[in-house]
Amino acid sequence: MDNKFVNPTKLQREKLNTNLKPLLFRLPLAFATKYLKLTERLLIPLLFTYDILITALNDIKKSVNISLSETAINNAIAILEIIANKAEEVDAEMLSIPTTKNRFNVAVNLYYINSTTPQKHLTKYYTRHIHKKLIFDVAQKFGVRSLVAHIINKAECKFMGEDFGQKERLIDRIKGILKKYPHELANLFLKMLQNANDAGATKLHIIYDTTKYKTKNLLDRQMASFQDPSLLIYNNAVFEEEDF
Repeated sequence: MDNKFVNPTKLQREKLNTNLKPLLFRLPLAFATKYLKLTERLLIPLLFTYDILITALNDIKKSVNISLSETAINNAIAILEIIANKAEEVDAEMLSIPTTKNRFNVAVNLYYINSTTPQKHLTKYYTRHIHKKLIFDVAQKFGVRSLVAHIINKAECKFMGEDFGQKERLIDRIKGILKKYPHELANLFLKMLQNANDAGATKLHIIYDTTKYKTKNLLDRQMASFQDPSLLIYNNAVFEEEDF
């Protein structure tokens, strides 16, 4: 191959969708057709097996002294994408993935960023991230975790407290209350006025905020829909102990 001898374990008979030279090659069709029996005896597969791909990935890793070259990164990511499409189960603890620092690291030690938040806001204390060329779906299959989810889960663990008896999620409760309100806007205002009066409020403010806030630095892109103009309703009643 390319005027060089190649180990048969680095060959496959089907066409490659990407260039993996000098790691893996496609056996020329003319050779496979003319020397079919030899090809079969050499056990050259139609498609690369999982073990062959992992070996090629490890060959890249062994050839790197400090940082990965652009070619090495492209080859490694191409091999990872083939593995992700081929293998149902992958040993994530043994699989190395290119990072943003152009080095290899074990998949389970890495994170990916799947939000619109600039990396500088999320990577201040977390520096092990997959290379930007590796797509999230592939990374997830190898056990790479979402950095946003990791930060949120870690923050939630810091807030320890006692169960005070509420079994329904607060956001679900609020949604249920809002669904029961009249759909007509005028009736909604009357309902809010009645609620304020029942609570003993002396003031009721209704504000239409036309501000459209930026969505650039949100933790998750789905939060963008809450940055549009909104209707704010306030009364000065104070919750009593029996309200909880």
